[in-house]
Amino acid sequence: MSAQNGGKRLAFQLSGHIYVNCNAKDPTGRTRFWLEKAQSSLLSVIIDVRDDTSHISDVMELLLDHISQWQSFTINSVLLSHSNYLLSFCGSAAPELRLVNITVTQEFDDNDNGNQPEAGDGDGRQELVELMASFPEAPRFSTLQISCNTRHHLGLFPLPSPYL
Repeated sequence: MSAQNGGKRLAFQLSGHIYVNCNAKDPTGRTRFWLEKAQSSLLSVIIDVRDDTSHISDVMELLLDHISQWQSFTINSVLLSHSNYLLSFCGSAAPELRLVNITVTQEFDDNDNGNQPEAGDGDGRQELVELMASFPEAPRFSTLQISCNTRHHLGLFPLPSPYL
């Protein structure tokens, strides 16, 4: 195999992986670039949110134009509220989606002492409330992975029937 041919194969394999680092320079432009490269490939979308959430709306608008190509959707976030915010955009059909992976490293803002109304149900509990309305039509969906740093009680992750 020639180096040129190997390079094309690598570019093709990478083109279906869309990694969005919201703290990096110009995440919207980078997302647009990789979506153009991916063309009609199935997509593995990974969004990494640490401190800067200012680009989430623009990035999600671009990504949602290609939701029919999503094969997997991964959220890596510091705060549970960031995960909920990202999931709030995902109310569209995702016919190829098979996997949703959510990792939260810190469930609440230290300054809020765990009380974030937008991330819970108003009584101080922390939940992935936006998961309920996410991906209402995902016939190939088979795997939900949730990783967080604290122990949860049963019922803290409300799941709609497609996830059960």
